[in-house]
This record gives sequence, structure tokens and C-alpha cells, in this order.
Amino acid sequence: MSRFFIIFLTLFFIAGAAEAQLAGGGFEVSISPETPAPFEEITISLDSFVFDINQANIRFIVDGSEALRGTGERILKLKAKDVGERTVVDIIVTSSSGQVAKRAVIIPAGIDILIEAIDVYTPPFYRGRSLPTTESRIKAVAMPNIMVAGRKIAPNQLGYEWSRSGNIDQSGFGFKKSFFVFKNSMLNKRENIGVSASGQQAELGGSTVNLEMTAPKILFYEDSEEGVKYERALDSLSLDKEATVVAEPFFFSPRNIADSLLQFTWKINNNEVATPVKNKINIQPMGSDGLARVDLEVIHADKLLLSGSKTMSVTISKINEGGKNN
Repeated sequence: MSRFFIIFLTLFFIAGAAEAQLAGGGFEVSISPETPAPFEEITISLDSFVFDINQANIRFIVDGSEALRGTGERILKLKAKDVGERTVVDIIVTSSSGQVAKRAVIIPAGIDILIEAIDVYTPPFYRGRSLPTTESRIKAVAMPNIMVAGRKIAPNQLGYEWSRSGNIDQSGFGFKKSFFVFKNSMLNKRENIGVSASGQQAELGGSTVNLEMTAPKILFYEDSEEGVKYERALDSLSLDKEATVVAEPFFFSPRNIADSLLQFTWKINNNEVATPVKNKINIQPMGSDGLARVDLEVIHADKLLLSGSKTMSVTISKINEGGKNN
């Protein structure tokens, strides 16, 4: 999550004689960093090509109280306030040429970027965020928190410009374009997504987020007459009767796991087993106690880097002819 802030600079001429001599203000105000977070330290520095600012008398007045004063005192450090709270800095410079002042109004604002993969599978019970994997389609949503004149600006009142790895994407440019959809390339394990927001008259700032493609994962659950026991994922299983195991391939694409592009290969003790439902396997106890190893590999037929595997050990108790275990 990144932040930006809004800065308004206003020029005030104090001495009448200075107006002609210091047209344009006479000095420049630089604020660093350009995109500070709320409560972050800010450095305000002054420079001039018109007069020797190191010989000038300088006053910094913050929210009506003098914070710094002196000859050549051209650098002020202060902390930004919270989102939407104004800090007013009046800067008065007196030199041999006259006196001139500027005002900086710093209003911290924020843009959160929410990321979600929109074409990957998650089980029905899953309430988390769909994580992006290689070659998945990803949706980025800008959530601005910007206050102007005490009023929060709605996302649909702003214009947006989206970028990937610093390059502007024309498909992500426009008024009300608070979201941006793109497809990851198999060559990019990481993505850098940026957005800038603009009001009616000027750009207000921007935000960036770094993404790392996650590896898809497979979890096993036991099926039963009451339904799948999603409250507990399985790494091992002990049974004395027939059981069904369900595989949930988190973050594989496409979203529909019944799609033929997603291929499931089940093995028991290294022997491939065909199953009527590709993400379920039925395990039957044998006539003696023992251990079994269940393996599953899931691959995407077209996406070479999209694959995953899962192994589970099964402890089997012997069943007698009467249906009771020893």
C-alpha cells in the first residue's frame, strides 16, 4: 500500500516594491519526499536564482506558529498529519531585494490498490483473496482516500492512469477508470503496478504496488455423507472403511476446474488410478493393515509453468469378513 499527498503553493507579495523585482516569487520551494505517507517526515527546502538565499532572513510559520527563523535557515523538517488533515506552512523570505512569501498547504491523502486474480479457482467456502499465479488475469482496483475542502472525493470523480513496470498502459487510462485488468506473462514472476489520480484541474498523486506471483497449492479434504469436511485439511488419513478424498486446487486457472485444460493425475503407491470425478479419489481398505501413499499432480495443458502436486499418507486398518476391524 502506498500513499500520496496534495500540496498547494500560493504566492504572497508582502512589500509593494518587491512585486516587480521578485516576479514569480524569487525563490523555489521543494518538498521531499514527493509522495510521503501520513505522519512521515517531510523536508521543505528553499532555493533561489534571483538572490543569495543563504544571506536572506527566512521564517517558517507552521499552522500559525513560528517553527524556524534565521539567516540562511532554508531547510525545515516536519511531520505530515493524518489523511485529510491540513498542514499550512507560510514561508517569508527577506533579502536585499525585498520581501516575498509563499504558502504550502500539505494535505496527506491515500490510495490503496487492491489486487485480485479474476480467473483462478477457489473453493466455495473460501473467503480470502484470490492470489495471482503465472499467466493469470489480474484486476487492480484503486481505493482513493482524498479530501478536498473538507469533502471526500468519490472514486468516480477522478481520472486515472495505470502503468505496469513504469510504462503507461493506454487501456488503463480514463475518467472513472478506477480499475485495471491485465494478464501476467509467464516470463514475469513479479509485477509493479502504478496508478495516478487526477482531479478537474491537476494531478493529485499516485500509488504503486509490487506483486509476486504465488505458487498454486492443492489441499485435501475428506468427503462424507454430511458433505466435505472443509474445516480440516488433510496431510494424512487413518481409515478402517471406504473413504473419499476431495482435492481443491487453489489458484489454478481456469476458474472452472471441470475445464479439460486442467488435468488431474492420481496415484496410489505410484500406480496411476482413474477416477470418475477428476478432483476426487475413493480409497478402499485392503485385507490387511498397512500404509498407502496417495499422490496427485495437477497441470494446465497450455500453461507450462502452472502446475502443482500434493502427497498424503493413508494408514489402513484391516477389516475382517464380518466388517469389523481388528
